[in-house]
Amino acid sequence: MVRLSIIAIALLVAQTTGCLAQSQTDTGLRGSTPVVAPRTLTERRIDRQRGLRPPETNARAGDGLPPLPDPFDAFSTDSDTGATPNRSNVFRDLDDGNDAPVPRARADGANSATQADADAADDTGSALDSNARTDRLSGLENPRPATGPLDARTLRGSTLSRDPRSATDQARTFPGRPDADALFQEQEQTYDPLGLRLGSFVVLPSLTVTGGYTDNTSQSSTGNGGAFYRIVPEVIARSDWSRHQLDATFRGSFQGFPSQSDDNDPAANLNVNGRVDVGRATSVNLIGTYDLQREDQSNPDVSTGDTDGILAQTIGAEISVSRLVGLIGLTVGGSATRDLFTGGTLGVSVGSGGATITGSDDRSNTEVLGTLRVSLENDAQIRPFVEASAGRREFDGDGDALGFNRDSTIAELRGGAVLDLAPKLSGEISAGYRNENVNDGNLEDLRGIVFDASLTWSPDRVTLVTLAGATDFAPTTISGATGSVTYSGTASVRRSLRKNLTLDAGVGVSFERFEGFPQEDIRTNANLGLTWDLNRNAAITTQYNFDRLDSTANGSDFNSNSIELGVRIQR
Repeated sequence: MVRLSIIAIALLVAQTTGCLAQSQTDTGLRGSTPVVAPRTLTERRIDRQRGLRPPETNARAGDGLPPLPDPFDAFSTDSDTGATPNRSNVFRDLDDGNDAPVPRARADGANSATQADADAADDTGSALDSNARTDRLSGLENPRPATGPLDARTLRGSTLSRDPRSATDQARTFPGRPDADALFQEQEQTYDPLGLRLGSFVVLPSLTVTGGYTDNTSQSSTGNGGAFYRIVPEVIARSDWSRHQLDATFRGSFQGFPSQSDDNDPAANLNVNGRVDVGRATSVNLIGTYDLQREDQSNPDVSTGDTDGILAQTIGAEISVSRLVGLIGLTVGGSATRDLFTGGTLGVSVGSGGATITGSDDRSNTEVLGTLRVSLENDAQIRPFVEASAGRREFDGDGDALGFNRDSTIAELRGGAVLDLAPKLSGEISAGYRNENVNDGNLEDLRGIVFDASLTWSPDRVTLVTLAGATDFAPTTISGATGSVTYSGTASVRRSLRKNLTLDAGVGVSFERFEGFPQEDIRTNANLGLTWDLNRNAAITTQYNFDRLDSTANGSDFNSNSIELGVRIQR
């Protein structure tokens, strides 16, 4: 009996030990499955701003259960296609584990390598291409490279071509997206220029040459009709880097009048934008601008009978640092703007509106501003912000030819909101108040309400509507006047009538009032044009333009009509 008891106890101990060992082995296997810690709201917001998808939270994969859905997917919008996953589909994997809008890493670890690469990219702050990242996480047979071909129409500011992928890829990545949209975009893209790859940059050059006729060559009340030609070179360059960004756009224009060479109109514009990603939540933004244009004869600062014209040049530079602190976005920056006026009559003369003015060189000045912007970054479709600026405007001389000291101190405060109702509506709108306190007590302060807006609305896949508003404070050399405040607004529509035929139409109006001088100007313009793409490298263009000025100054009103036809060569 004793022996039987000892044997039974030994068997019981052995069985218990084996169960404990097996339990420890199972626990160890489950514990060896990598579990990605949930990312904070701030980290996920930064990821989406850079085009990255947040790493998966797959805490249940070790138990062989389907992963929990990412709550952000229910409200996110794909940056390229504009497709928003159906909210009911997002949680469908809780029912049967199938048809998730974005397939996730499987529990058997088959997708662990791609997930590890994506997580490593997040840790280093590398902004991988969102399309390539989605394909890799989706397990597509032929994923796109991290740096794919850039959409030339996107570089030019249009959203008509949003997704360079094939209809097959789109259907596999977003099952609910209609194939008709994808097929249309594929066909429409066959006329987009491919550009030139120079190192890590994609460059899009083009040259437009047109000829036409206008009934007012000088844009004034005494203008005559005549034929003209126009030459417009343009170069767009964009970096193709995993981090940081540098874009540049140059556009020149020369309108020549063979019968009225004094009315020849040169113009040029250069914009350079750069971004340096210092960290996951900090970036440095750099902006450089240059603008050249000839002032119209209708400008009251242009001397009566002055046929030489005045060239106005603006050179600007801006640097700012942006940082995300929790739900608050902070931007601190400074800017310098140089306005240089050359040519025209020097000394004291009579302006086009009958005002006593000084020479154009007296108008040259430099404006320096410091700006602080605070915004709410909570992933909402409407994000408010407030912005304050202060600085100085200094003229080149101690006083103009009439003895006025026009130097001033500037203060401005505005509030607004960033709209992100993609893919239909996006942009920014703001309003506030600005005051320029002039040093000379004989001149009134230049002050007024400021309003600025830039909105893009896409009601359907072939139509793009752009709305813009701006407020401009400009000094003047008119005797007794401080300067002028101009409010302007434009509305333009671009519609693709066919895959190679585009209609452009727009209207604009501006209102300018002078502080200390009884003059108000209302200027209205409209345009209508067609572009027929022959292939990727050539297009035929035609355009009609209307311009009208209504002024309280006697003899300043005018109308202008012009029509032109030409060809654009692009690469």
